[in-house]
Amino acid sequence: MTIKVEGDGEVFVDPQKNLYAPNDVVGLIALPKAGYALAAWSGGGLDDKGNGLEQEVVMTGDITVTAKFVSESGAPGFGIVKGFVSDAQDGRVVAGAQISWNGIYTASTGEDGYFYLPIPAGQTADLFVERPDGGRTRVQDVVVKDGAARTFAIPTRPWFNPNWPLDPPTIKLNIEEGEILSGIVDFEVEAVGETEIQVLYFYIGGDQRQPREGTWLEANKGTVTIDTSWLPNGETYIRVLAYDSNDLAVLYVIPVTIFNSGHWAPELPKLIPKVTVTANTFAEPVGFYSFPGLPSGEFATVQAVPEDCTLYVQLRWLPAERADGYRVYRSFDAVNYAPVGTVAGYNMLKDEDDTPYFQLTDHSTQLAPGRRTFYKVVPYNTVGDGPDATVEVTPLPPMEVYLVSPANGAVGVSLKPKFTWELRNAHEFPADTEFQYLFELRLLAPAQSLTAVTSDGV
Repeated sequence: MTIKVEGDGEVFVDPQKNLYAPNDVVGLIALPKAGYALAAWSGGGLDDKGNGLEQEVVMTGDITVTAKFVSESGAPGFGIVKGFVSDAQDGRVVAGAQISWNGIYTASTGEDGYFYLPIPAGQTADLFVERPDGGRTRVQDVVVKDGAARTFAIPTRPWFNPNWPLDPPTIKLNIEEGEILSGIVDFEVEAVGETEIQVLYFYIGGDQRQPREGTWLEANKGTVTIDTSWLPNGETYIRVLAYDSNDLAVLYVIPVTIFNSGHWAPELPKLIPKVTVTANTFAEPVGFYSFPGLPSGEFATVQAVPEDCTLYVQLRWLPAERADGYRVYRSFDAVNYAPVGTVAGYNMLKDEDDTPYFQLTDHSTQLAPGRRTFYKVVPYNTVGDGPDATVEVTPLPPMEVYLVSPANGAVGVSLKPKFTWELRNAHEFPADTEFQYLFELRLLAPAQSLTAVTSDGV
């Protein structure tokens, strides 16, 4: 497909590909520059579609589409807010969620949970997300630059009581957008809502669940002191996420810049000695609260885990010499890596043997059972980046274990039962998979001895 532009504006194409299959549906969004407006579309079956900013074309061959922009005094430029909506941190994407910016510009999520919303550039307003089954999230103070895009991954939870106040909380922060941060900084954050604040999270950069810089439970405010010299110099962002007692959420993301002089001797970090990666799949939806979102840029294809399971990946590595911290990247093809998060040196942990290590937990909705996933961990300091260490993992599906005997809900069961079960989706696992079964017995009767045998299905 060829896109031509007449006048001052741009066209956003989704998905952007070099080659499309027959009957692929491609979304187009026109983004007029300030002082221009979209006059008309032509080509690709759009000649009679008027001047709506959003259009779709069906790929029936080699198509050329033209967007014509004309001068219009006082007309605002446009940018795009895009992203996807998920059920809590790591659950399914939410289709049919209603998106509203400034109460005027609206969109809804498709079956894949995505949304695209053109909004006037340079204007600040809150973006609201409402689930079809009830539940709201506020994305506070959303603004885009002329012709640019901002990407959000937005967590939502069903509200606890629809008769309680339904306006999501707001965030107060003592840091301004675009501020340059150096040295030791005291971050003061507060969530304000009509009901009590249940949990408040604070992050600097990244979309990982762990580590995070601050967590406050059943409190609406907190202060965290950070030595920013452990963070990489350059542009990053602060993310604040809070939930009130009605499970209404607010997500606040502001760009900042880190600038510090040298922290270590002027040499690059050395290689990380060891990195391990583990994928964890649970056969039930956990619904983690914290979901700080994705960095700006293009998405990988969303392949959300099934509704009835939870999936996350945990990376752990030993410290590299002369490293101030680490950048972590994810890829699904071992070629194109996207940033996951930044783990600063102050996030170092120690195990039971007092051995220092670092850890990052990735709960992205893009993870999926059977989807080969690659990670790259790069040590940094103020001199630059050291050599990267790469690992890969392929998450397994959830185990569909069904109790055969005693049957679920059975009564009058012997106090010396023999348990048997079956793994109904064993065919979905690699042939060399080693299965282990963990179970807990609770005896709601006078204490008696129990006999339990564990093996494959018995």
